[in-house]
Amino acid sequence: MSYSHLKTLQCAIIVANHQRPVERSKHGQRKNVTGKRIRQARAILQPPMSQRQLVRKLLAKGIDVDQSVISRIENQERLVTDIELIAIAKFLKVTVAWLCKESNQMR
Repeated sequence: MSYSHLKTLQCAIIVANHQRPVERSKHGQRKNVTGKRIRQARAILQPPMSQRQLVRKLLAKGIDVDQSVISRIENQERLVTDIELIAIAKFLKVTVAWLCKESNQMR
């Protein structure tokens, strides 16, 4: 396994285990570091991908989510599992490392 794959996997595991420090808000601690970038990646796709479209793709892959789950992830109110994160990155055509703010390289 290459270094970049190990780094990606490490990031996914850290996010899933919630060991990574996250930003704080007035309402308490944020649940993930990827939400804002997931929203950003959906918006810059051509054509942009809606939350519902992302949900359909995830459901087809066997990942049980609905639109409210994506909304809560993007608002950093819900943890993201490693399986969800890897699939989301694939469908949004970005790297897991970019979603985790470990890299400035989107693709």
